[in-house]
Amino acid sequence: MRASTGGRIAVTDFVRIMSQNPAKTFGLYPKKGTLRPGSDADMVLVDPGWPRTVPERNPHLAVGSSIFMGRQCLGGPVTVLRRGKSSGNAAKSREPFPAASSPRAPS
Repeated sequence: MRASTGGRIAVTDFVRIMSQNPAKTFGLYPKKGTLRPGSDADMVLVDPGWPRTVPERNPHLAVGSSIFMGRQCLGGPVTVLRRGKSSGNAAKSREPFPAASSPRAPS
């Protein structure tokens, strides 16, 4: 987010780089990586100015460690929309959003 919030790249370019391009790379586009009719409508809304520390343990991740654990960062998830419906809201508690309650059915 630093490049986007610092004015080095446009927010639209940041979204394309972080969402649309990976979806295309992994053959998931246009089902993923875009908000358009027929797409899944999965979206994470972030607060780019939220100073926070990445938790040491994250129950929402399947990995035991990450190079980001314990590091200070700027920006984080506020609301998660899964198939257009709220999957979690971190704005109230400023904690990492909860994992989706049920696994996604194969398409």
